[in-house]
Amino acid sequence: MVQPGCSGKRSRRAEKRQPVKQTELCAFFAEGKCTRGNRCTFAHGIAQLRPRPDLYKTRLCSSWALLQRCPYGESCTHAHGEEELRTIGDFADPAEVRGLSKEESSTASGDCES
Repeated sequence: MVQPGCSGKRSRRAEKRQPVKQTELCAFFAEGKCTRGNRCTFAHGIAQLRPRPDLYKTRLCSSWALLQRCPYGESCTHAHGEEELRTIGDFADPAEVRGLSKEESSTASGDCES
């Protein structure tokens, strides 16, 4: 079974997604079978979990850019023009997002030593 994100090739698209790393727990780590170690894009324990960034309206809608109209209208999650574009804010401390103290977070981590 091939682990997601384990092609070994590093593309520009993967580099752009870098901030989204470790927003989900690694299923392979939970089974003691993750071979990626520090290169794994999934969290190895609760302490490593990061909140998912709010990507709403952070990219231009391709339909809007080409046709100046969008089939999704107001429900589209992409920006309809430069004035709607937002930036992705800094990530919050994952422990604070989950309501854990730093001590609780570190004891619940299950970090690996790869």
